[in-house]
Amino acid sequence: MKVRLFYLSIIGLLLAGVFSACNNKSDITPEEPTATPVEIQLENDTLSVPVGETSTTKILKGGGNYKVINESPDIAVASLENNAITIKSLQKGITACIISDDAGNYKRVTIKSMYMSILLDKEEISISKILGHDAGDQKVVVKKGNGDYQVKSENTDVAQFLRVQGDTAIYIRGVHSGETMVNITDAAGLVAKVKVTVAETDVPYTDNEKAEIMNSNVKRIAWNEGKVINWSGYNYLQAINTKEGNKNKIGFEYQDYQYLRLFFDGDESVGVYDNAKIEARLQFYGPITTFDNVKVEIIKNDGTNVWGIMSVIKNKYLYRGYFCMPKQ
Repeated sequence: MKVRLFYLSIIGLLLAGVFSACNNKSDITPEEPTATPVEIQLENDTLSVPVGETSTTKILKGGGNYKVINESPDIAVASLENNAITIKSLQKGITACIISDDAGNYKRVTIKSMYMSILLDKEEISISKILGHDAGDQKVVVKKGNGDYQVKSENTDVAQFLRVQGDTAIYIRGVHSGETMVNITDAAGLVAKVKVTVAETDVPYTDNEKAEIMNSNVKRIAWNEGKVINWSGYNYLQAINTKEGNKNKIGFEYQDYQYLRLFFDGDESVGVYDNAKIEARLQFYGPITTFDNVKVEIIKNDGTNVWGIMSVIKNKYLYRGYFCMPKQ
């Protein structure tokens, strides 16, 4: 009997503990799960869009109810439709748009509005020039490109890059006869090529230039693209056209301080005379320069005046000049 009472007491205590534990559990309030924030995720964070065209990227994740802000709508405009961002490029430049959602997220999308190729006004140029002279520069205009142009000639003995003017005009100078390519690279790394053909001539004056020289009877002489020397009643320089020995002597002089003297054979009739000589001291007390094997061509003799041109090649450079003097 006592044993039964003992076991009943033990069972009662156990049941009381169970009920007490159940009551304690019912007092605990379960915690609700915390939502994980979703950031805006796009297919592309940077878009390169050809000028005048459109490009699209999708919103993959985010808080919904998206809105867009354009930083530079004059360069490119972004619009939203069905979680797709469409960007219209208007002109060259770099800008961005801002995407926002209902969760307070923001995403900046970089937009590179750019040309995908360089367009030039010409792809070939021909340069005709006098041997050794710098005249004959040509201009190539960039009609479409991304700016900041770097220009390099593949053969600087044929053609050289001079300068970029106004970010669109590229100047190229012919050096010596031949062909080469000039490469133009823009800020995006795009490259355009220009074929350059240079043709040098050793003809000192064209027919049109000769006609222009003969069209004026002003007494004058010019040499090596320098200042044209002419005479007036107040000029201290003395014009000369005389004989010195058996040679003609044409030019100007102020004693031996300053002068340009041309010596050649012949009678000053129209024609070509070889083996002439020039002695030049073009500045007062300046250095004296002598040119041998000069070719002289009398292009006009009207009985009152005589017109002529002279030229010589020295060190791959064509020196040239012309004159109009009273006939001997």
